[in-house]
Amino acid sequence: MQSQTVEQAPAGIRFTAEATLGRLARWLRMLGFDTCYASGLSAPQFAALADSGRILLTRTRRVKERLPAECFVFIADDDPFRQMARVRRQLGIQRHQARPFSRCVRCNRPVQPIDRDAVYARVPDYVWETHTRFSTCPQCGRIYWQGSHRRRCLEIIEKLFSA
Repeated sequence: MQSQTVEQAPAGIRFTAEATLGRLARWLRMLGFDTCYASGLSAPQFAALADSGRILLTRTRRVKERLPAECFVFIADDDPFRQMARVRRQLGIQRHQARPFSRCVRCNRPVQPIDRDAVYARVPDYVWETHTRFSTCPQCGRIYWQGSHRRRCLEIIEKLFSA
């Protein structure tokens, strides 16, 4: 992997989060970052992902000791918001680099717009009646819409980037 300084961190940052960082992986996906969740990988398999250009997110000191500093972010905190803040600060991620709600939080695939009529009977009646725009994950089929959860998440995201 090429060395990256904070100033050189690309807009297309890709992550792999180890098994203990599932909530962080979910939030990074919500921010629009390509984030693999490495549950079930051995330590050598996980470390090898740095060679593919992914930044590793780890809580494991052995990984921290084996890899060059530009290949990983060591996460010491348990709180997902503080974990996200650590990643943002260490890599110099700016608000314009995030693409909130552009990836499936479950599968990590980019979501795609879907016709409202195609989601009829796949979402609650109230949601179908009160929303006009929907997205779907092409892999798992999960349906997304702009509900109150989105507004709360955007508030958290704005707070993250204003800290």
